[in-house]
Amino acid sequence: MSGTAQPTLSQDIVAELEAKKKELEQLQSHLTQLDTFINDLHLHRQELEQLSTSARNARGGRTGVTTLTIDQEMAKHQQDLINTSDKIAAIESSIRLLSQP
Repeated sequence: MSGTAQPTLSQDIVAELEAKKKELEQLQSHLTQLDTFINDLHLHRQELEQLSTSARNARGGRTGVTTLTIDQEMAKHQQDLINTSDKIAAIESSIRLLSQP
C-alpha cells in the first residue's frame, strides 16, 4: 500500500514545485514592472507636479476617486515593491524546501 502512496506524494511535490516556479516568474515580472514604473515616476516627477491641483481634483471628481499626490503614488508602489519582494523570498524558500531530496 505504501508503494502506491509514494508516487502520488512525489507527483504532488513536483506539481507544487512547478506551481511555485510559475508564481515566482510572475512575481519577478511584476517586480520588474513596478521598478520601471517607480523609476518613471521619479523621472517625470517635475512634470507631474506641474499639474495644477484643480486639474487633479477635476479628474478625481469625474472618476469619484481622489487623486494621489506623486509622493503618495510612489509610496504606494514602493510598498507594493516591498510586498512583492517578500513574496518572492517566501516562494524561493518554498522551492528550496520542495527541491530537497
